[in-house]
Amino acid sequence: MSKLPKRLEIIASLVNYRKVCDVGCDHGKLAEYLLNNKLVDSVIVSDISLPSLNKAIDLLSKKGYNFEYIHCDGLSGYKGKDIDQCVISGMGGDEIIKIISSSPIEINSFILSPQHNNIGVKKFMLARGYNIDYDIIISDKGKFYNIFRCIKSDKVTTLSSLNLVIGKENLTDPRSDIDNFVSYEINKVQRILNQNPDNKEFLDYLQILKQFNERK
Repeated sequence: MSKLPKRLEIIASLVNYRKVCDVGCDHGKLAEYLLNNKLVDSVIVSDISLPSLNKAIDLLSKKGYNFEYIHCDGLSGYKGKDIDQCVISGMGGDEIIKIISSSPIEINSFILSPQHNNIGVKKFMLARGYNIDYDIIISDKGKFYNIFRCIKSDKVTTLSSLNLVIGKENLTDPRSDIDNFVSYEINKVQRILNQNPDNKEFLDYLQILKQFNERK
């Protein structure tokens, strides 16, 4: 079994339920890792891409693992399935929101890593009654990834603007690359504001980033 990329290693470390699905499973490497290390009892892998799904099926079948597979868009083919936790990574935030909004089943926990619009996804999950109980930003092969775990709750904790951008685990988890991320984002946003100095969205975002730097 090949070594997982850091991004998938972090995701695997956040899995804390026994019946898990990987939506957009690509080649099935995350599922293989979870099953091989007995971190789960069973996995459902699914993908809208049949060639990708077939690669996952081939990988997992060779090892005789306990898994199911579904060829579908998002969670659309999961009706009647019993899932504790769902992993969705490597997709845009708007796509993730669409997948969860249209899910035919209730899922207790999600581990999410959007390619963009992380804040929008977090606000969406909070509004749906999920607490964000782990939230980290890491660097892997020159790219930053925000990975967060959401748990269904009767009492949702409101997050400040700062904590929506920068989860508390970035202050305690040595795997975090928060300082480099904040420096990168400040430089990026300042370049944007040089071209459009009145953009309120980016002005507010820059203020949050600077607020984090000031509290260190």
